[in-house]
Amino acid sequence: MISGGLTRGYMYLNREDPLFGKAAAGEVLRIPGRTPPWLIVSALGSTLFASWPGQYVLAEVVDAITEEEQRPYGGAPASWAGYTRAAAVRVVEIYHLPNIFGQHGDAVAAIVDATSTLTEAEATEMIARRHPEADAARERIEALVKRDLDRNGSGLGAPFEHGSPLGALYFLDLVVSERALAVVGDRAFEDDPDDPGAWLAEPWTGAVSVLWEAALAIGAPDIGAEGDRAVLMQGSESFRSRL
Repeated sequence: MISGGLTRGYMYLNREDPLFGKAAAGEVLRIPGRTPPWLIVSALGSTLFASWPGQYVLAEVVDAITEEEQRPYGGAPASWAGYTRAAAVRVVEIYHLPNIFGQHGDAVAAIVDATSTLTEAEATEMIARRHPEADAARERIEALVKRDLDRNGSGLGAPFEHGSPLGALYFLDLVVSERALAVVGDRAFEDDPDDPGAWLAEPWTGAVSVLWEAALAIGAPDIGAEGDRAVLMQGSESFRSRL
């Protein structure tokens, strides 16, 4: 039963996690105490992705945090929450992370990796070089990728049945936002009067769109028209040449 009493599930070790890089099959990972931040074992590990890169593992709960221990911190998760908090887990298997992007995930992951060194000049160039028909081409390719995924799945085994280049948008936005903040500070974000909150500013937000279009074209090389894929890759050509 998937509940707060989950005994085996998925974990994503974020780059900032002190246990990041220490996972190995059979290894027991343990936090130093019994207070937050706890280890989270989930029925669906993808809901916990919070950084790039990370480690995606199948884990077994060795030492669960009790309901009593959780009470001072808001209580235990509801029975339908689909995750368990633990002080220690045993790593069962380490997954190849790029598979979250589907059959051609390694190529997509290379784009996400390289984005961590994106410059403001490169982001500006991407916007200038983006094909004028990119919006229409992206809509067509995106619709076809979604349809193919619904019909055939990713072609990969669990837990990557729904792996797809569509998921690259989330990570590209995450990594580009971090990079923009490091390069230009608060100038990386701006307020939108029509949608209150801080939003990624240009040229960074435009670069996210261009890079995602390239990820769609590269991650689904057999889907859609070759001309549409070429259109989607035009804006990022110079950036991709250094991968």
